[in-house]
Amino acid sequence: FGGPGQQAEQMATLTSYWGGFGFCFSFVVPARQVLVLLMPCFLLSIDVVILGHFCQMYS
Repeated sequence: FGGPGQQAEQMATLTSYWGGFGFCFSFVVPARQVLVLLMPCFLLSIDVVILGHFCQMYS
């Protein structure tokens, strides 16, 4: 710790870091719920694509 100025700078960096983290967290929680809802659709579409691919290969 160099001096009061540097310490204040570190505090500001830490504050902005936690502020950004809090912002991301508040954004990620609803996004996660949306992801959970979208996941089955996503997996289903992947299955359909893979099945279609296999059907083309073996037909």
